[in-house]
Amino acid sequence: MTAIEEISFYSAVLLIIFSTGLKKTYFSLRTPLTLPFFLFLLWSLFTLPFALNISNSIHDIYAHLIKYYIFFFIVFNFFTQKKDLVRISWTFSIFSALFCAGGILYFYFFMDRPITERFFLVRDAFIPYLGYLLELAVFFCALIIYNSRDRSVRIFFSLCFFIISAAIILTQSRSALLVVVTGSVIIFFRYKKLYFLLLVFILIPFTPLKERLTNVQSIVNNERISNFHLYAEIVKDHPFTGIGFGMQTHQKKGFLEHYFSRLAPEQKKYDIIGTPHSLFLDITVRTGLLGLLIFLYIVWRIAASTLKLTKSSDPFVKEWGLFMIAAFTGFFLQSLFEEASFGRAAIVFYLICAILAILLNIKKKSGIEANALASEPLK
Repeated sequence: MTAIEEISFYSAVLLIIFSTGLKKTYFSLRTPLTLPFFLFLLWSLFTLPFALNISNSIHDIYAHLIKYYIFFFIVFNFFTQKKDLVRISWTFSIFSALFCAGGILYFYFFMDRPITERFFLVRDAFIPYLGYLLELAVFFCALIIYNSRDRSVRIFFSLCFFIISAAIILTQSRSALLVVVTGSVIIFFRYKKLYFLLLVFILIPFTPLKERLTNVQSIVNNERISNFHLYAEIVKDHPFTGIGFGMQTHQKKGFLEHYFSRLAPEQKKYDIIGTPHSLFLDITVRTGLLGLLIFLYIVWRIAASTLKLTKSSDPFVKEWGLFMIAAFTGFFLQSLFEEASFGRAAIVFYLICAILAILLNIKKKSGIEANALASEPLK
């Protein structure tokens, strides 16, 4: 899959360079997130001399930051119309549903696993950050169902919605459930016709997820609490610049053992975990407190943009804006408990950012056109 992804990515980049060079395409960098993105990149580069693993930090700045920025600007520049966003939502929803249907059949029927076993596991390994993809797909399905007047389309995407929801429940991920519940509440208060969102809550007591929700000890004594103390010790030693943008530094067991030995006995309930299990803690460890502040600036600009969209006079922009609020809120909540700066989670993050930037452009153009019509003399 890595080879296919790389070929696809660089082919797109080469086509853009070629098209822009021939002046067939106008490639714009003007978005509300360009400045905060640039500031975060600038700070990551500034901290390079202080990185504990400079070569890995250089690699990760390109592979896990610059490449995602390029992805963001590709989506922003080439999916500019309302119909383009609809195509994105359809594609994302359909392929997510196909993946979930195939995955559930393979895992529980072909591999003969008990229904109580977490769907995250395939051949005894976790599917990395599957929840981020499925949560966005759920919100896309709900958006399509609400906007479509075609009964067959509504039925098809309702089926997609329930397949993806089933997969989320079967993963038994509490953070994923929190995302779906929060997003559903946000959407339901505005669009009460989407009553099927409530079925997610009704089905939970009849699923294996019930055990994880009712197991108070697994929540109170969660491994993430001990993990937080471990990585907080690293922040104490590297508060300003962090340990460097590279992700492999804190994955070295010898490095973490030093900080683990500094913890109080009651904070050593679990073994060392090679990741902070929180996007914001991860950002702080790697780029320091100033890096976290810049990243929070990015989050603030996203939040401000989504609020602008909900006040648009264009129904399309307003509806998409609300669903993107649900998607972004869900992403933000899950990121409190998971990493999201690389892989599938990062793709979802930058896709949401790109869609918000596109919607703001559509809103702006709608306003200009409305003002132009209003200024025309009556005939």
